[in-house]
Amino acid sequence: MAAGADLTTLPLSYGAVALLLVAALIWAAKQYLGEFFKKSGASAFDRSRRPLSRGAKFRRRLVRRYADAVEQDFTRHPVGFVADQVIDINETYVPLQYELDGERRDVYDNIRENPCTVVIGPAGAGKSLLLKSSMLTWAKRVRGGRSERVPVLIELHRCNGTSDSLVDLIVAELARARVDRSRGGGRIRELVQQALDDGALSLLFDGLDEVGRADQERVFAALRDFAREYGDCQFVVTCRDVVYQGQPLGPRFSHVVRVAEFDDAGVIRFLGSWRGLGDATARAEIFGSLRKNPALMRLARSPLLLTMIAYLHTEVFTKTGRRLPTSRPAFYQEAITHLLGRDADLGRARSLTVYEVGEKLAVLQKVALTSMESTGTSVDRLTISRMTLETTTKALLPDLNLDDSHIKPLLDEIVDRSQLLVAVDKRKAHYVFRHLTLQEYLAATELADSPDSLLERYLADPLAWRETVKLWCGASNRDSTKVIAEIFGSPEAHHKILALECLSEAKRVDGDFATAIVNHFLRQLGVVCRGSGPRGRRRRVGFGRRRQQTARTGGAPAAREPRAVRRPGQGRRHAGAVGVREAGGGARPRPAGRRGCRRPGGTARDG
Repeated sequence: MAAGADLTTLPLSYGAVALLLVAALIWAAKQYLGEFFKKSGASAFDRSRRPLSRGAKFRRRLVRRYADAVEQDFTRHPVGFVADQVIDINETYVPLQYELDGERRDVYDNIRENPCTVVIGPAGAGKSLLLKSSMLTWAKRVRGGRSERVPVLIELHRCNGTSDSLVDLIVAELARARVDRSRGGGRIRELVQQALDDGALSLLFDGLDEVGRADQERVFAALRDFAREYGDCQFVVTCRDVVYQGQPLGPRFSHVVRVAEFDDAGVIRFLGSWRGLGDATARAEIFGSLRKNPALMRLARSPLLLTMIAYLHTEVFTKTGRRLPTSRPAFYQEAITHLLGRDADLGRARSLTVYEVGEKLAVLQKVALTSMESTGTSVDRLTISRMTLETTTKALLPDLNLDDSHIKPLLDEIVDRSQLLVAVDKRKAHYVFRHLTLQEYLAATELADSPDSLLERYLADPLAWRETVKLWCGASNRDSTKVIAEIFGSPEAHHKILALECLSEAKRVDGDFATAIVNHFLRQLGVVCRGSGPRGRRRRVGFGRRRQQTARTGGAPAAREPRAVRRPGQGRRHAGAVGVREAGGGARPRPAGRRGCRRPGGTARDG
């Protein structure tokens, strides 16, 4: 040890150093842990004071709850023209397809890959079922542990006659799905807004064609703005093809997919899933009947009409020994007549059906026409108020030899027993027809003897009355030549296309005039059909290559494909339409003097 050192001071020096070290550790811990406890305490306080903070997003538990509601709400789907018949979408739904370069592809796979899609197709093509099936597919994926955008299906007819925004409609739909079980359900709007900002929603807007004229421009603009503001979300819009012209939703919705009709495989798959056709022999029998009847097979390629075929076959015709109809109007007539009279047909209590089928049908026809005529007002052409129902019925009662005391019981029997009209609210203040196509058919039959009135309504609003005109040509026993000629004389292409489509529906039309229309379209494709007399004009014309070269939307021609033409008094059809062929057909032997279709510069040949 060094000389002169004070030994008594050494312990004190070490103790001082130890105290300094302890003090430094305490100060550091206070600085770090104090801030940590401060933040933790604030966070805990915020969670206890603001329970909405954790629910501002679709958390796993909330998503699973919504998936349960989706499966409960969408699995069972009422048949579009009969209330007490439901289908299980998981069992019955046949995936829709579109055509691209001659190949069929799945519509669902297509829309999943694109941020903004418009799905178009004719009435009854299965567009609404596509969206419902998409909802159920999402629910299954969630149960499998997948994390995806949350889909919300919004029916666009709810935009009619209201100032509700699209956010309001989304909130209302989630409220109906019972997503928020808190008192008052006040957090749904906050949840929706956060999900929109995060791009966490897949918004399925169904039925753009069901928006009334008075609200169309507002809804178009709302969809355009919505897609622009919430560009990270996914958007799917469905619409009838004849209504969606140009790009009313703007360039963001430039991806358009046209639903293709069922092919043979689709028809077979649907029949195989129909409960009333569980026997393979029964399925083979009905499909064989379809194949033998080209007109009936063309109808069966529409999902709605195939549903009618299956239902009427199993529930009506097999029990009475009757044959299936071969036209759309005939099918609608059979379905409606069956629904209005089945209580009596099944021997049910007389108290259930006081009124005759004809009396109820007269009321439905007048109501359908009244509803269709509301297109240009602030009310949409789908919804009709109870007051209007009663007023319309009251005006008709003298013609039925009934007094005013029958208004309520007559309407109640129509609504409760046939259920062709269904209430859309709990107060039963407003009603709609179960399917728009049925409403259009009934309006057409109401105007069966009034071709001038039909034309007046069509020219005032072509999009709203297009289907009704075609159904009129098939339902009316009058000569359709005047109506079709008036439409064909309009310069716009869509009028001329409708005239061609009307030929396939019409019961009676002048043969020479029909040939002139057919040749007009054949010339557009570089083909001229020659020959005098009905036999010389009957041809099957296939234009596969031309069809592929036409304007396509999602892989299919931009214009709705016209059907074949039927001459009065003929049991067979011949194609005046693009891509239409008779089933099973090779060329028939050509009678003497019969000439075929000639391409300019080519040789005559049989179809």
